[in-house]
Amino acid sequence: MSRGDRVIAILLGLILGVGIVTAFVFLGSEGTIDSPSLGGQAGGESGGGSGANGGAGETATRSCGATIHVTGGAPPESGPAQVECRQGDRARLQVVSDMAIDVELVGYGITRTIPAGEAIPIEFTASKPGNFPLIVVASHIGVAEVRVQGPGGSIKPGG
Repeated sequence: MSRGDRVIAILLGLILGVGIVTAFVFLGSEGTIDSPSLGGQAGGESGGGSGANGGAGETATRSCGATIHVTGGAPPESGPAQVECRQGDRARLQVVSDMAIDVELVGYGITRTIPAGEAIPIEFTASKPGNFPLIVVASHIGVAEVRVQGPGGSIKPGG
């Protein structure tokens, strides 16, 4: 095999390898929390708002939500709050804590600082199906679980 043939074989191998990895990332990782997307549905969004608790209604824009109480950086004795949403819902979480904490909605990249005694809203569009914990950043203790059902009521595992 000549030197030129070796160079061509190496380049073809590299191109094939990059193609396989790219195909896996965009086609084979859809079940993960932070899966990439070519369709423009990237991550979650956040913002302020009224913070009112929403129920599931059959209007043009559906909503879901709950009030999450945090005591001493942990959920109440009854356990973390369970919030049920459907993909596309506008989710509204009211977080109230007896001490200043930072919380993160894992999988959506939303972090908020919650001052002691204040109700702080976290709003986002439930854009991807799965289970997404709301954790206290310092301790990684889950204080709520947001379950987003996809089309047909499915929830992707590991989400």
